[in-house]
Amino acid sequence: MSDFDAEWAIASVLKLMEQKGYVRKSVMAVQRAYRDGLQSYLARKGATRATLDDLDAHVREKRALHEAGLLSVDLWKLARRSIEVLKTFVLTGDIETPRVVAWDSAAQTPRLCLARRVPPPERLNAPDDIYAQLWLTRQELLKMGLSEATTRNYTVTGFNAILRAHEELGLKSYSESAISSLIAEARRDFESGRKSRARLTCLLKTSSWLSEWRQTGKLAISGLHRTGQLEPTPAFASLAEAYYAEGAAFRSYAKSFARLVKSVLRSVFFELEDEGFESFEGVTPALFKKIIDTLAIRRKNGASTLISVTRAFCHFLFSTGRVKEDLGQELGLDAGKEKRFRDRFSAEEARALLEAPNRETPEGKRDFAIMLLAARTGATADAIANIKREDINFPSEEIRLPLANARQAVPLALPPDCLKALADYLENGRPPSPLPHLFLYGEADAPTPLDARKISRVVRTHLKKANFSGPKGAGWGYQSLRRTGLP
Repeated sequence: MSDFDAEWAIASVLKLMEQKGYVRKSVMAVQRAYRDGLQSYLARKGATRATLDDLDAHVREKRALHEAGLLSVDLWKLARRSIEVLKTFVLTGDIETPRVVAWDSAAQTPRLCLARRVPPPERLNAPDDIYAQLWLTRQELLKMGLSEATTRNYTVTGFNAILRAHEELGLKSYSESAISSLIAEARRDFESGRKSRARLTCLLKTSSWLSEWRQTGKLAISGLHRTGQLEPTPAFASLAEAYYAEGAAFRSYAKSFARLVKSVLRSVFFELEDEGFESFEGVTPALFKKIIDTLAIRRKNGASTLISVTRAFCHFLFSTGRVKEDLGQELGLDAGKEKRFRDRFSAEEARALLEAPNRETPEGKRDFAIMLLAARTGATADAIANIKREDINFPSEEIRLPLANARQAVPLALPPDCLKALADYLENGRPPSPLPHLFLYGEADAPTPLDARKISRVVRTHLKKANFSGPKGAGWGYQSLRRTGLP
């Protein structure tokens, strides 16, 4: 739309506000803003039709009056908001307008905001426009399933910093040198202790994604979380690789715990590097405890895990002769209770547990399907509790698992015995109900979806029935079953 009838557009906006339930006081305030603002502006020009450029020019005029002290803050905000609503109506036919972004007094335009302002067409079509490229990269991250919170963190710490670096240099096109200077400054700030490692890592990641998007027009989801990742010194890295290869780090734990071990050890290595150590040479147990205690203060929610993993790693180094004394001997003496990780079942134990439910009853069919899914897929109790009937695709032999840290369900191939168990439960065990949830309990005429706690209780119930005792302190339960990885 090149231009529009201003009187018609304003009347339509006011009518929509009334239809959507806006209070009369708000409608009258917007009407006055249009009468004393845009309509007066067009009358001085002798025009009845307006363009989007006219709306922008009118906003700039109001801003000039505000900066000269002739228009109050409230009237300036009302004038700008009313114009944004009118602009939204002209473009979309609706009046629901996102939060208005801050005003850039130097550029005399709304400030560029990657989270709330779509680049204008001329900038989107420009091949190297930095704002458009950053916005497109951010949209791609959202499409790939990153949550709003995660994307917001990368936007605030990474993308926005890159955008501001270009703006300060007066650049609208992508500049490799501007980004390199920004990263170099962030690295100096980190090395001097003024800024955190997280800020530097975020900049490395976002700049790498931006470069990949410009070159290929897409982002590879594999290894996305490792992009731009800092690496420990070769001495620390070689010890960690020996630990992983030995298998002592993982024992009978699941892949998720193996990733946790690697994350914790990386944090320990970086903390040692911050203290000036590039290897364990010269590190004493007392000094090591002081360093780990400092790290634990910053990781309050994961302090027990930090102590447990670090102590096991230090014991490995000492027992294999890689260090002269056990650096972890003093760790955890005053750090509170150590977190306990559940050992998994062996394949034989898992199969014995799966024989416990009476599969001639509806409850038995349900419990068998739940436990088989846990043993085969490793899904959490919360994920299984949130499975809907529509998530199972029998023709393609897939199930979509709803994960808490993903914006959409994750498809997963199911083996034939899982499909058979689910089909048996759906046909002969699940009570008839319009509820979308797959697993239900309670009376047949008023069933209720199982939550994560009741999913876990299913496993504990059948552990008792099967007389599973296990070693002292094993803490067998649902977590043990899901970590089994039953073939």
